[in-house]
Amino acid sequence: MTGILKFKGLSSEAKIGKIVLIVSLILSIIGVIVVILAGQLVAKMLQGLPGLFVAGLYMLALVKIAGIILGFFSLHSTTTGHWRRAGILSLVSCILPPLDLLMLVSGLFFLFSPEAKAEEN
Repeated sequence: MTGILKFKGLSSEAKIGKIVLIVSLILSIIGVIVVILAGQLVAKMLQGLPGLFVAGLYMLALVKIAGIILGFFSLHSTTTGHWRRAGILSLVSCILPPLDLLMLVSGLFFLFSPEAKAEEN
């Protein structure tokens, strides 16, 4: 098997980090869809009154989409063997609002994996 789900020859930290990153990306995508649908529902129910609230929901979704894009770049970095870059991108992605703890855990797993330590030598 090649690509994103290639686990052969990886340490347990790298495997766990990759799995947690994929789960985090899936949950983040579901969360963005829910936030956008909630904004649509509020906009239709209260017609024009809560414009600032709906705009806030859409801005939150936009920032989370930026975090998801960074998460996919991190996942791509794992396939190319750049484990330190993957860890840093995951950590940057986790601090974008709303805070994503699964992304934080995956970034820490990537940074402390034997592959990242071998990469710096």
